[in-house]
Amino acid sequence: MFAGAFADLGLGGAAQILPIQESNRNRTFLHCWHKNEQENPRMWKEYTTTADSIALVTNLTSLFKATPEQCRGAEVHYVEEDQPLPELHSLAALVHKRRDPYAFENEFRLLYQLPPTESISLDRAEDYFRLVPADPGTLIHQVIFHPAATPEFKERVRVDLAKAKLELPASDSSLAPS
Repeated sequence: MFAGAFADLGLGGAAQILPIQESNRNRTFLHCWHKNEQENPRMWKEYTTTADSIALVTNLTSLFKATPEQCRGAEVHYVEEDQPLPELHSLAALVHKRRDPYAFENEFRLLYQLPPTESISLDRAEDYFRLVPADPGTLIHQVIFHPAATPEFKERVRVDLAKAKLELPASDSSLAPS
């Protein structure tokens, strides 16, 4: 157990480290974004299970403007297999990944921490699927359809955007067959 490494610092080992880990785990939510300028075909393959899928386009300014003030962001740092990852008691662990096989994601993470007075419990059904409020009109700049999206799906998305009063460009993927 890594907590033994903290004995030199005068910390109480696992008795003090485990509550820090639990606090991070029970209060921190991640929202992950791909930060390339162009579509990555592997992202569609790895993160969708159907052609009825879209990608949302935004920028950092809009991401922070559209989400609560307590949201923070960080680029993910990809490290080699022989490099250490931060320990789980640190929030830094949330923004480090192994280069292989994840570097293709080129990821930025939005971190949302609940206030100290609030936490979640995996034993309570009401704590699943919590939503972090975001203004979609500020957040989303463009919708991109999956490369194999059907005309029917594209029309449903356009209808849904109109119902939500979101006047956004909805575009075909640059990877779609011509």
